Amino acid sequence: MVAERYKKYLLGIALIITIFVFAAGLLVGSTFDTYQTDELLLSVRQNELETQSFLVEQQFVDTFGGQCDSMTSRVETVQKSIAETGRKLTLLENSLKYTGTDDFEYLKNKHLISKVQLFTLLKNFEETCGVNYDIILFFYQVNHSKSITQGFALDELTEKNPDIVILSIDKDYEKEPLVSLLVARYNIEKAPTLIINDEKIEGFISTENIENYIN
Repeated sequence: MVAERYKKYLLGIALIITIFVFAAGLLVGSTFDTYQTDELLLSVRQNELETQSFLVEQQFVDTFGGQCDSMTSRVETVQKSIAETGRKLTLLENSLKYTGTDDFEYLKNKHLISKVQLFTLLKNFEETCGVNYDIILFFYQVNHSKSITQGFALDELTEKNPDIVILSIDKDYEKEPLVSLLVARYNIEKAPTLIINDEKIEGFISTENIENYIN
């Protein structure tokens, strides 16, 4: 009897420990998830501020004249900030854990708007200051093997050519009308598709071949 009671006692203790560890895991996981989304939200907000500042600076130069050199450095700052936010967002997206949640969709939408706004600003900046940027629009599909491979090739490209501006667009993202406008503008039918300085390339293309299209 004593032995049976002791076994039940041990089983009870083991059960309590298991429940405690499980609950602690959920708490830590939830805290980490909140930290990730909060950090990403701060990045998205920072991108918005930098893009708006760039817009105001461009309008000032258009209206009153001024130096284009300061705007060139601004472009580099905004582009790097948006690229870093994109990498964080991709990590969350690839986990599938966040995809479809309200928070994730909000962040993805805001980030997408920042990218399209930067693209528009760069086009205007080229006309204002006579500066030519190598701009690549990368239309991809989520969890698509060739799109993922193309993304790695573009990462390699930016390591070799940090001045290149790469803006990634989920071609099937229907929650933001800007995507439909871009897809229609460039007649995007498949992924991956690259628009390199307004030249369209469908299907995977290696880093070496992309370099043939840039200035």
